[in-house]
Amino acid sequence: MGAGLCLWLPKGAAVRSILEEFIKCELLARGYQPVYSPHIGRVDLYETSGHFPYYRDSQFAPIFHHDAGQIVDFILRRLK
Repeated sequence: MGAGLCLWLPKGAAVRSILEEFIKCELLARGYQPVYSPHIGRVDLYETSGHFPYYRDSQFAPIFHHDAGQIVDFILRRLK
């Protein structure tokens, strides 16, 4: 497990299951259609869906092995 991830014990898992089912039924009743995406996916998926710019800094923060990478990334973002 990673830091900050919770472990659902049996009673908590039961409550979570009830809440998830309630939410699922409400969403279906309101016309939403469920979709499933991978937990780990390529950036292309999020660029295609249009979500990438909104989550880039929090979920897709680039990892640079050299300080020059940050400068290049900054310049490329400004050019778009």
